Amino acid sequence: MSILKTTKKLVENRLKTLSPLPSIAWENLNFTAPANGDLYLRCNLQVGKPDDTCIGGNYYRENCTFNIYVMDKLNIGTGNALGKAEDIRDLFQKKTVLEEGTTRVHILTTPRIAGCVVTSDRLVVPITVQLLVENLA
Repeated sequence: MSILKTTKKLVENRLKTLSPLPSIAWENLNFTAPANGDLYLRCNLQVGKPDDTCIGGNYYRENCTFNIYVMDKLNIGTGNALGKAEDIRDLFQKKTVLEEGTTRVHILTTPRIAGCVVTSDRLVVPITVQLLVENLA
């Protein structure tokens, strides 16, 4: 499996361990938001410039960001959404290492909760998880 596919799998599987687990809108899959306006999550993996400053071999590092968006009802305050954002931040704590095969994912910094944004139909709380991904092959 490729390094990016493995990275995506590892962080998505980690997110699935959140309890209680709300519905999740995965990248490029059909999703219908809960009709009753209940909280749900939306996520995507953003890939940055790789770091391959090593000479020789196949070793390199990917710099990725796992973006998670808490999507909640409007006009009920921010406590519920911010609480879920903190639960997610705790799930991806600094110094966490996820590994499968020749892919190792490091979380080197505390995930950033970017505050609350009001859209036309939801309160959105973005969380960014910075990832340093090693190809150990």
